[in-house]
Amino acid sequence: MKDGREQTPKAFYRALAAFALALGFAQAASAQVTSTSYRGTARDPFVKYRPPVPRKVEKKVNGPIQPPPIRARIENYKAQKLAAMNLQQPAPKPTTALLLSEVQVTGIFRTPRGYAAMVEATPIKLSYVVYPGEAFYDGMLVAIEETRLVFRKQTRWTDGRVEVSVDTKSLRQPNAYADSLTTQRGMASGVAAEAGANSPDALVATFRDAHSSRDLDAVTKLFNLDGADDDTKRVVNGLVMYLSGMKLADVQFVTPSRNVSHDYTIRGVKYKFDTPSVGDFVITVEAENQAKIPLVLPVGLKDGKYFLSTGRPEQK
Repeated sequence: MKDGREQTPKAFYRALAAFALALGFAQAASAQVTSTSYRGTARDPFVKYRPPVPRKVEKKVNGPIQPPPIRARIENYKAQKLAAMNLQQPAPKPTTALLLSEVQVTGIFRTPRGYAAMVEATPIKLSYVVYPGEAFYDGMLVAIEETRLVFRKQTRWTDGRVEVSVDTKSLRQPNAYADSLTTQRGMASGVAAEAGANSPDALVATFRDAHSSRDLDAVTKLFNLDGADDDTKRVVNGLVMYLSGMKLADVQFVTPSRNVSHDYTIRGVKYKFDTPSVGDFVITVEAENQAKIPLVLPVGLKDGKYFLSTGRPEQK
């Protein structure tokens, strides 16, 4: 009996171990059957591990957008002008290709349309007549004062914002070097250096020759500036600069059929002409839109010479 009781637990434990072993084999076989997909490792186990190299992330620096070169802007302007002409629309002005930093003010004067200014595009050495409202590549002319131009400047940034500021440009002061160039142009043109002209026809011929050769000094000498103040000289210089940048359509001397007053006012001071008017000097220029703009200047006679008359401040 004793041996039978001792053998009973051993047999029980043996059966229990066999059952557990069989259950483990069954689970392993079940796992092998149900797993049909292979999952590869993240790296080759036979290659030595190398830590990943961190990528350099460039930080975006916010700043103003640089404008294209002047030649690219000019080509873009030509394309816009051609497209506008094909559509029979007003063509853009040449100033739309110019930066405000590329412009110098060479003259400020009055015209039949009001105040105007002569600006020089320094990269291409060309001059243009501008009025308030004139558009530039990075701004717009909003006002013309007696000695400066006021612009509204736009600066575009890389983050998309547009910064608006006020920019002013003063009238460029003459210098000895520029005066020497003007004198050399006058000598080379062959136009008489003496002031005035001997007859109205000679006055017209001299003006035509001086305008075609862009001799500003010769044109200025046709004005009677003897005893003129600085304001009058500044107006004359601005007018001469304006005419030099315009296409000349016609010039003629006419005898006025009626007495017309050419008096004008500068900064509240009234100016009257000190020489009697013997006729009108009619200069007709052609604008970019092919419109004809007449300018009428009085002609005076002084010491046997015909001059384009200028005013003197009225004495109170």
